[in-house]
Amino acid sequence: MRFVLFPSWIISSTDGERHFIKAGELAKLYNVPFHKCLVVDHTDRIAGHYIPRKGDVRLYARADGNYKLPQSQESK
Repeated sequence: MRFVLFPSWIISSTDGERHFIKAGELAKLYNVPFHKCLVVDHTDRIAGHYIPRKGDVRLYARADGNYKLPQSQESK
């Protein structure tokens, strides 16, 4: 299993401001070890450099602040 981080811009539901959530911040917010993460940026997605694998846990910036791992992943 690997964690796949998708850093991006969000508009916060708490303050209405636009924020860029970096890969390191995403790892901290989801409480996952950064050394077990693959970082996919905008250009990787467009150019097709990111090839999904079975078992990937895709983690995105969230405007609602809910950074819990998907339920099926927490128990693994």
